[in-house]
Amino acid sequence: VGTYSFIKDDPNKVMLFEIFDLWFLIIFTLEISMSLLAYGKNYFRNGWSSFDFFIVTISWISIKVHLLKAFRVFRALRLISRVEILRNIVVALFSIIPQLTAIFFLLMLVIYIYAVMFTQLFKDMYEKGQTSTDF
Repeated sequence: VGTYSFIKDDPNKVMLFEIFDLWFLIIFTLEISMSLLAYGKNYFRNGWSSFDFFIVTISWISIKVHLLKAFRVFRALRLISRVEILRNIVVALFSIIPQLTAIFFLLMLVIYIYAVMFTQLFKDMYEKGQTSTDF
């Protein structure tokens, strides 16, 4: 939303978005702080909690280092760790990656076979005058 011209051109709206951004970051930081107090070192045993901690840390760093502002968009990914259905979808997507790579390589093999076959079939079309471009 902050990239639309009607927002970027109005300094009041930009400031409003920055305030909301900071408030959400403070709320997320308080949530992580309370979780760290409650769970201690066990907080980092859960991969999703570590992911949340990483995103919030990058968000705080991006306030000081403007090059990292693009990484603040990853805060929306915290929703994945909070909603179980989204979490299950992400886990399912990562679990099918080996099968997808096998399908990808099989598809590349079929495309290669067709490329060789059509190169052999149509290699002399230019010499026969059937096309004006020599491929």
